[in-house]
Amino acid sequence: MVRTHPDLPHRFQRLEHMKSQIKKTFIEVSLSVVAIVSFLSPCYPEDQPNGYTNAAASAAARILQSAIESADDVILYSLDPERADVIYRPGEHLSPQDLAKLFNGYRVLGQVRIEDASERRALVDSLRQGLANSPREVELCFDPHHGLRIRNGAQNLDVVICFECHQIQLNGNSPYIPISSSPQGVFDSAVQKARLPVSK
Repeated sequence: MVRTHPDLPHRFQRLEHMKSQIKKTFIEVSLSVVAIVSFLSPCYPEDQPNGYTNAAASAAARILQSAIESADDVILYSLDPERADVIYRPGEHLSPQDLAKLFNGYRVLGQVRIEDASERRALVDSLRQGLANSPREVELCFDPHHGLRIRNGAQNLDVVICFECHQIQLNGNSPYIPISSSPQGVFDSAVQKARLPVSK
C-alpha cells in the first residue's frame, strides 16, 4: 500500500505559489529594465550604424518570449485608437462597468480568445520579429488599433500596438518601444478571421 505524506498537497500548493511569485517578479523586473534601457539609450540616434539593435526592443522581445512559453490564455483585441479620457467629456466619470471595458485606457471594439497554440505563437513571433527590425525613426503619435493580452495565472502581460506609428507599449505604462509594421498582416488576418469590428 502506497502512503502519501499528509503535508504533500500543501507542499505542492506552496510550490505553485512560489512559481507564480517568481513569474510576477520576472515580469516586473523585466519591465523595469525596459524603462531604464529606454531612458539611458535614445531609441533613434541619427548616427546608428547599419544592423543596429534597439536595446528596449530586444528586452521587450525577451519578455514576450518568456510570457508565451507559459501562457494560460491569449486574448486579441480590436481597439478604438482614441483614448477613453479623450472620448469622454471633461467632468464625466467612468463607471466601474465602463472601466472594465477598457484595455489600458482604450475602448475595446471586439476581442477573441486565441485557443490554437500555433496561432498564439504566430502572433507573438510576428511581434518579436517586428521588434528585431525596429525602425530608427517613428511617428510622434500613438493610435493603437490592436492589443494582445498574455495571461499566466493572475498575471497579465498586455501589449498595446500601433503599427501606423511603429510603437508598442507594455502594460500601459512602459516607455513607447519601436517596432516595424511587419506584424500587422498577421494581426489583421486574426482580427478578420474572428470577425471583430474595427475602428473607421
